[in-house]
Amino acid sequence: MVMLVAYLLGKESITIKKVIGVLVGGTGAYLLLSKSGFSINNETFIGDLLILINGASYAVYLAIVKPLMAKYRAITVIKWIFLLGGIMTLPFGSAQLAQVEWSVLPPIVWFSIIFIVVATFLSYLLNVWALKFVNSSVVGSYIYLQPVFATFIAVTFRDDQLHLSTVVYSLIIMFGVYLVSQK
Repeated sequence: MVMLVAYLLGKESITIKKVIGVLVGGTGAYLLLSKSGFSINNETFIGDLLILINGASYAVYLAIVKPLMAKYRAITVIKWIFLLGGIMTLPFGSAQLAQVEWSVLPPIVWFSIIFIVVATFLSYLLNVWALKFVNSSVVGSYIYLQPVFATFIAVTFRDDQLHLSTVVYSLIIMFGVYLVSQK
């Protein structure tokens, strides 16, 4: 999706190797997700649709941010993105935020909040920094690795079992990312 958006915005060209890489990686991700019940015919359809919309939004974001990296430092770009994003989400979450009793939150909740904020900030910072060196389609292709890492974490914490199909689908995803990353 990132490659298509970047192409439509005139930000990069499409090569056959990139197309094959996106199709291979996307197929691997679909196979891995469908193993755990991903379907347009179930009760999670709305959530799955929101994930698709998120992917499209991320594609537009990567294509738009890429030119900024020629002019600004990664930390500057991320600072403004997070500031503006925070301001734009306030109307939707301020009522719930005001209801939180911050003084009674246990330390583990504070740790979790800090961990999530820092990890999110760093991942976005690294993505923007990577845009300085490679096309947005290469950066975007790494999103296919998320189901692989989620599966690894689930297996590590014994919430899931490792199956041969999981390994094969993960290798398919990695091969797709490799193809997109090639010049």
